[in-house]
Amino acid sequence: MAPADLHDALVLDQELYQDDEPAPGTRESVVRVAGVLPGPIKPAAIVRAYTGPPGSYREQLAITDPDGREVYRAPARRVTLTGQVTEDRFVSRVDDLVIHHSGEHTAHFEIDGEPAGSVRVTPEAAQGGDVRTAVEQTVASALKKGDILWVTVPGAGAPRTKREAKKGVRRDHSQAVWFVWEPPTVYVLDGPTEQQVRGLRRAREVWLTVRSKDVRSAIAEVPAEVAILPKDETWERIARSMLGERLNLLDDDEALARWREQCEIVALTCRFREQAEEPAHAQAPAQPAAAETPAAAAQAPAEAAQPTSAAQATPAADLDQETFDRLIAEGKPERVAKAKAKAAAAKKRKQAPSESEGSAQPQPDQSEGSAQPQPDQSEGSAQPQPAPDGVDQETYDRLLAEGHPERVALAKAKRAFIKQQRQGS
Repeated sequence: MAPADLHDALVLDQELYQDDEPAPGTRESVVRVAGVLPGPIKPAAIVRAYTGPPGSYREQLAITDPDGREVYRAPARRVTLTGQVTEDRFVSRVDDLVIHHSGEHTAHFEIDGEPAGSVRVTPEAAQGGDVRTAVEQTVASALKKGDILWVTVPGAGAPRTKREAKKGVRRDHSQAVWFVWEPPTVYVLDGPTEQQVRGLRRAREVWLTVRSKDVRSAIAEVPAEVAILPKDETWERIARSMLGERLNLLDDDEALARWREQCEIVALTCRFREQAEEPAHAQAPAQPAAAETPAAAAQAPAEAAQPTSAAQATPAADLDQETFDRLIAEGKPERVAKAKAKAAAAKKRKQAPSESEGSAQPQPDQSEGSAQPQPDQSEGSAQPQPAPDGVDQETYDRLLAEGHPERVALAKAKRAFIKQQRQGS
């Protein structure tokens, strides 16, 4: 168990942080990728607040990707805490993190080698929005203009040394190829007398490295699923498109027959999104129609007039549906909409007990006379929540009334109390 507690943490793009310097817990952690995936992030601020016994501790920060692989580890540093009642806040900067996946990452915080807490971090494109959408647009634009790309087949490379050969080590094999692009698929001709990519036909997935003609360098890497085209009408159409892309072709009239006999057309379908990131309506299997009752038939016209969204198709008990639908309609990524809808639902649940307590006050007996004064029902729900010892009650009540999370209100009220104590002394 860590000797100190991580009260709150925030990993946020430096520009967004400098705009309003939000406290941890008041907004979602977001980093912005400077280019396309894989790519470095723009500088980000790591803000965290600890509480614990007074003393000096060794702090370690690390970030893992959606698969749990560590992609960043900051140098260890010493932090000094002033007391268990006091919340000590620290800010550092990270600018050497490279993002390979668009899914949620996790920032981990350790104190003296023990886990103190973690926080989810969402990658975004540099201009805001879903990073995978930016990657897809950039890759599509580059492939439309480009002539070649690099295909990397995992484990298809030959060993480089006798020791590797003896141990059976297989390296990845990368090769430049010419292609035909029909979004979202790259078609590559593979066979004798043409380009032959080692291991391509046997692979299930490869990586495509896309090069920009404008900057003359690689700009993105994307995974692609491998499939061999059957020699049907689609094969014929793609093959004819390839005639225009193949340079120095000597047997124009006989090339198609030669390709059909000796070569294969390999379809490499780019996967810009992980399966878990697909819209809910794309993953939901079709449900068999239930028997229709007369009441259901009467309601059918009204229900049919209402559009069904992905959010409505996957309601969850722990989500605030109204918030979720609104964010999806605004174009927010589904994972962001879910996170904010969960927070909204939690906030409503916290407010519910105080409202029910106010409305549960005993009512006077109305039979004794209508002139009896009625208690003010609004007073019950408006009663301020008592703050713990060592907390400024006025600051605590004000922040709760403004809609801040309770942990944020508690932390700021603690600081206000300590500040008043110091000024008083």
